[in-house]
Amino acid sequence: MDGRLASLVLTRNRSRILSCRPVHRGSDRLDLRLHASFATAETGILKTVALYALGRFGKAQRRGALAILRRYFETHGNPGQGARPTRRPPAVRLDPLGRSLDLRNLRDRLNEAFFEGRIEVDITWGRALPRTPRRRAARRTLRLGSFDGTRNLIRIHRVLDDPQVPGEVVEAVVYHEMLHADLPAILRGGRRYSHTPEFRRREKLLPTHLKAEAWLEEQLPYLLSARLRRC
Repeated sequence: MDGRLASLVLTRNRSRILSCRPVHRGSDRLDLRLHASFATAETGILKTVALYALGRFGKAQRRGALAILRRYFETHGNPGQGARPTRRPPAVRLDPLGRSLDLRNLRDRLNEAFFEGRIEVDITWGRALPRTPRRRAARRTLRLGSFDGTRNLIRIHRVLDDPQVPGEVVEAVVYHEMLHADLPAILRGGRRYSHTPEFRRREKLLPTHLKAEAWLEEQLPYLLSARLRRC
């Protein structure tokens, strides 16, 4: 990799088979995390890994390269068990264009500003949920976004697709889920931790983070009632 590889960690992370980031901001040296099944890959696959990690592909080429690497993983991702394809999850209908925002534009802008264009995820508004049973209607929590590693997909709750919700709030939720796509969870003491200190540090790099958090805390009753109205 032209001498730019600072470290290589082989993982068993099945939801994120490859991730690459600078050693520190502004550095051209890279830390690469790669699924262990690629350790015995042929030269062509390893070259694709290297070119993808170095950012030598255009946007369309990156998607094609990622598809090649995923196909390799599907047939080689079970070392010692033979070539057995990983079961594909059911296809999801993407609906990123909302009443107020196109989530694709928001994702792409954040990707260039904070992730150096390396995040390759789909994004969609979530489907409307069936009406909440009365005994659960008073719940005071609301999951506004999620990252599905098996589908490489970010979902944003429909309750945020509202002209009354500031764009910076939706931006903060999308950025939060993009961080999940970029930073794999860690295992400690048999428990899985997603919101690591590094995650929290990078979350605060978004200039509107605190303002969005304050708005969400203050307007939670509105969002909860809007959820019930739209179900």
